[in-house]
Amino acid sequence: MVLLLTVVLQVYYDFDQFGWDDANFIIHPENWFMASRISRDGLWRVSYGEVSGLTREQYLERQPMKFEAMLPGNPKPDAYKITNISPYKIHQRCAEKLRIGRFVIAADAAHLCNPLYVVPPMVGLLLTRYTVEDLVSPEVWQMSKVCMTA
Repeated sequence: MVLLLTVVLQVYYDFDQFGWDDANFIIHPENWFMASRISRDGLWRVSYGEVSGLTREQYLERQPMKFEAMLPGNPKPDAYKITNISPYKIHQRCAEKLRIGRFVIAADAAHLCNPLYVVPPMVGLLLTRYTVEDLVSPEVWQMSKVCMTA
């Protein structure tokens, strides 16, 4: 399993100029994120996926690159103002494995916390790939990846 981190920020950025709703969930193989308005003065919460194993300083250094790659308008740092940033583990599991024999732990039962502070169905969409990876044999998973990219 690939271990992921979520970086959660509070940021002033003009999502309105792109016609975005108050809550937006973007599913992408590398640059998935959630953006939701949290105040009327333009403050938004943005949560996005990151690789694990870096220091806090390294996550802070990578943040401008991530925003430019994933946010609408590909903003440079002078286009937004971050008020808070915090990286944390997305896969804080309740059990060491999601599957042992015929027994499966899934969805909210498999995690200590909601990794993105969004409704569970949205988290389910994001975590489906990793759950499937745990549920099927490595051979079947590898074959399905080949079929999906062919």
